Amino acid sequence: MDKRLRQRFEAMPLHKLRPLPDEILKLIKELESGPRREIDIVTEHSEDPALVARILRTEGDPNGNDWYQIERIYCSPEKCPNCPHGDYRFRYQRNKRKKTIRKKFIAKMVFDHETIERMKKHIGAPIATYEIRPKKD
Repeated sequence: MDKRLRQRFEAMPLHKLRPLPDEILKLIKELESGPRREIDIVTEHSEDPALVARILRTEGDPNGNDWYQIERIYCSPEKCPNCPHGDYRFRYQRNKRKKTIRKKFIAKMVFDHETIERMKKHIGAPIATYEIRPKKD
């Protein structure tokens, strides 16, 4: 269990904790019977490089120990009609001793990559600037 979630549960009185397992199981059944959610797709996404549809942006040095990537992913090798999914931000951490790379989902991007690039193109120098100075007595 996630450390923060555990701390929240430990802070709750037992009479509020006891009904939670039934409520959680009911919610899980409801979610499983509906369409597959984006959060489930991205968190179940394996670290198989073949499922990365496109790396849109890299922040940091991929040859270093810690970097971020904005990616679009395929949900499975079969690729559903909505593939690719994203844009998602992932954190990569390299463990040089174990020679492994850990990939962790951070967030779904608010704006897609194309919108951000379009906005960057239209940023220019300010039209006018001014300075506010205090009045001299």
